[in-house]
Amino acid sequence: MIIPSPAHLLTHAASPWLAVFLWAMLGWTAFIDARSGRVPDRLLIAGAAGAALAMAILMPPSFLLARLVAAVICGGIIWALNELWYYFRKRDALGMGDAKWSMLAAFGFGAAPVLWAWVAAAWLGLGLIGVMRLIGRPLKRVHFAPFLLVGLAIAKLWLS
Repeated sequence: MIIPSPAHLLTHAASPWLAVFLWAMLGWTAFIDARSGRVPDRLLIAGAAGAALAMAILMPPSFLLARLVAAVICGGIIWALNELWYYFRKRDALGMGDAKWSMLAAFGFGAAPVLWAWVAAAWLGLGLIGVMRLIGRPLKRVHFAPFLLVGLAIAKLWLS
């Protein structure tokens, strides 16, 4: 019989609390974005710092490094796509708050759910735009973080 180490037990007992913390931070920032049109950097930084501290204490260093790489890759892809759009259109395609939001989500949950969240969020956003046009109230601007939050929830449920 293999007896798990206390660190192993602590990791599994604490990881649900880390997920709850990350969902709360992502949800709060998405709510603020829905109300104000801005994703608050301070909350994203606090979420990243809290998650990094918990991961540094509870997880192996390789896990923390892999999640940092996932966050940088996700944020870098979104930034690069926005820069490409700006090059051709001379205006931003999206706010960089969405990129930072995605970095925190990738840091907490990995790159795959975040990339799928973008797919789901895009379809949800297009659906809202279509419905609003059909009822005669076209939108001038769509705040994307709430759609990303729903998309991340869908992706996590689907990929689990």
